Amino acid sequence: MINMILTYTALGRMALRQKNIPAKTFIGEWMDKTYNDDYLYKKFPVMSPENK
Repeated sequence: MINMILTYTALGRMALRQKNIPAKTFIGEWMDKTYNDDYLYKKFPVMSPENK
């Protein structure tokens, strides 16, 4: 369950980053640093811009 929440939050922050919406909380800032786009593209390669 925790893994699902963390993944959902990381993907949500990714979508907001792509819209240039900054993190508003320390959790959002931590998510941006820990689960940045490069990290998420490695974990979910089908989401990579190269695959579109």
